[in-house]
Amino acid sequence: MRLRSDDPARELMAELDPGVLMLMGGRPGHGKTVLGLQLAVEAARTGRDSYFFTLEETDADMAERLESLDLARDGQDRDLTIDCDESIDSGFILDRVQDAGKAPFVVVDFLQRLDQQTGNASLGEQLQDLQHLAANSGASIVVLSQIDESFDAGGKEMPTTADVSRLDRRELVAFTKTCFLHGGYVEVEVNR
Repeated sequence: MRLRSDDPARELMAELDPGVLMLMGGRPGHGKTVLGLQLAVEAARTGRDSYFFTLEETDADMAERLESLDLARDGQDRDLTIDCDESIDSGFILDRVQDAGKAPFVVVDFLQRLDQQTGNASLGEQLQDLQHLAANSGASIVVLSQIDESFDAGGKEMPTTADVSRLDRRELVAFTKTCFLHGGYVEVEVNR
């Protein structure tokens, strides 16, 4: 399904039922972080406990992004937690989300950084943890992902799972849906 609207976050929210683990991939500058943040804010505004975990941005960066998107903390999104801790991994996420209300909403920025700290579990193990969190708590989890730079030279219209950097095919099965961004379009597919 291809989305193109003035507000793709609202359309995409319909694809993020409780229990979904979605991979959202795109090349730098195509809007993954912005769309992930919009989704997290939208989830908070609908009353869900919402979390945005980032290994890429600082607290100041996130405050600036929120303001530039007119998403500044206005009280309606009091259920939004933004966490920029350098030690984020699946265990960290599980600890933070375990006391959340029904069907929490989680965005992880980004996949390729989850296993980079010494002592962190493998990417495959962390994806299994996130898959269990989604299934057992009814969480909707969106994991942002880099697309390999070879995609730019490939002449394709939209990235696919084959273009995701550092993702083994066995690890891909953890995701129930995929979402790719490119050229102003958002494309969503069900993996099973």
